[in-house]
Amino acid sequence: MSNNWYSVIVNGTRHGFFHSTRLKQGDPFAHSLFIIGAELLSRMLNTLNHNQFFNGFYMESRDHQVNHLSFVANIIIFSYGKRSPLQKIMWLLNKYEDTSGQQINRQKSHFMTSLCVFQSTIRRIQAVIGFSKKLSPLTYLRCPLYTRRMKIIHFNNLISKIAGRIRGWHGKMLSHRGRATLIKHVLQSMPIYLLSAVSPPKTVMKQIEKLAVNFFWGMEDNERKYHWASWNKLCFPMNEGGM
Repeated sequence: MSNNWYSVIVNGTRHGFFHSTRLKQGDPFAHSLFIIGAELLSRMLNTLNHNQFFNGFYMESRDHQVNHLSFVANIIIFSYGKRSPLQKIMWLLNKYEDTSGQQINRQKSHFMTSLCVFQSTIRRIQAVIGFSKKLSPLTYLRCPLYTRRMKIIHFNNLISKIAGRIRGWHGKMLSHRGRATLIKHVLQSMPIYLLSAVSPPKTVMKQIEKLAVNFFWGMEDNERKYHWASWNKLCFPMNEGGM
């Protein structure tokens, strides 16, 4: 497989030829080659499980070894915190970069540890892999991954997105029917994906409901408006007297 040759025309005169590298945007082979590259990286990481000198990560003793979790360009690699396994992982990643031509985004790559890890261990990990440390929770595929008890702050991003979408509608002249349509088809669809994966605290659902109620009755900047009907009645189907 090879790319085209190009020439640059300056003042009506063609000056030499040069060979293009990589794939141009919109190339029909891009998706197929990306899948092949992702499969290559996954198999390279799986080979570590057969290396007797590699200390992998286990959820529990005598359980299956957890190596990595990947979806498209998002990947989580699990490893023991010692220098040797980390060096083996970085060697594989560097080998993948040289083979595929893809580069790891160092600014968007992080590592996480348990809360009881010593600072000396954290500094050693950072020196080996070159990534910065990230605190919990971790957002993976738009879902918060957390340890211990679920907290409201894990869902602040969702609440902020809904509040931001509502602020963008404040300057528009909307009837109650128009507001109800936006709530039904836009606001209520925003948390569906997250709710299908995790179950947030009741306080989060109440905050989302409060934002929808205040928007429906036209409240802006904590301005009080009279609620002419309860929200529970408005949530009934239209043939039962709701909105």
